[in-house]
Amino acid sequence: MKKNYFKTVILFMSVFILTVFSSCSFFSSFSEEESGINISGLTMAKPALTISVGEMSYITVNIKPADVQKDVKLTWSYDSNIITADTSSAWGVSITGVKEGQTNLKCSYDGYEATCIVTVKGFAENYEETVEPYIYSNTTIIQTSPGVTEKVFCSLYGGSAADIDGYSWTIDNASVASIEPTGQYCVITAKDSGYARIKITHPKASYPYYMGIYVFADATNVSYITTTHNILTMNMEDDEKTISVSLVNGSSSSSDSSFNWQIIDDGSSSIPVKCEANGNKAVVTPVKAGSCTLRVTHPDSAYPLDILCRVISVVKNVYIEPESEKLSIVVD
Repeated sequence: MKKNYFKTVILFMSVFILTVFSSCSFFSSFSEEESGINISGLTMAKPALTISVGEMSYITVNIKPADVQKDVKLTWSYDSNIITADTSSAWGVSITGVKEGQTNLKCSYDGYEATCIVTVKGFAENYEETVEPYIYSNTTIIQTSPGVTEKVFCSLYGGSAADIDGYSWTIDNASVASIEPTGQYCVITAKDSGYARIKITHPKASYPYYMGIYVFADATNVSYITTTHNILTMNMEDDEKTISVSLVNGSSSSSDSSFNWQIIDDGSSSIPVKCEANGNKAVVTPVKAGSCTLRVTHPDSAYPLDILCRVISVVKNVYIEPESEKLSIVVD
């Protein structure tokens, strides 16, 4: 009786196992359980991109369905000798050119993949090769209106993925805008007309990074100062550099001679630059390592313009140079 019982059990189990493992739905459900989230599409906003060494760019990633994108963990591949990439977000990737060349920037998930061919060619304007970590972003000035929310981000050049939680965000005028920082990202909500300045610091960065926020009730009528060089990085051995500003929405009587330039110390023991201004132009000369702010004002501008100046000191290798390259030895 027992022998027939065990035969029946073994036969039943064999049929069950064969039936389950021959079913495609079994493997499909197993795969879905492993991946956790199923998607139906993955694309990158740009199939090809050309940037310069030192230039930063952002590429948006689109995932379908959109409601699961925030939970998707993408897998990225690229040549780290050509570009650096911040891949911590599922919404996109920020890249910076490291050296001239070409690489395939690829992201993949659950059998889907997308590729952008990134070509690094030439050098960005005012590119400075530094040896110490510093904070950078593709946002320096934000022009917005009350009630509008924007998301900005920054990265640490010379840092690693472990440094993502070391950022500190502060704003000097909370009545103009509110900030909600999370690591290297920050959500900014404009509140009232005015000017505010966001300061970003990191323990590994010697100098802070600043973002200026202009909140306009009507940007078409408000006069403000702008420039193409909101951040000026110089080495101690560099020559002087010239920067210029301009007045937007000024009146017909506005004069360039009315610009006023002022150096504001950002905590250095002494001022790291010398500034000689003439109208809307200024010649900046490095004096010592440090950080400071050039504040530009104009009587017809509602708000000032702040320009961050950083002076770095790169230590070169020290070696002994002999008086002669030949040595004569006399053997008795």
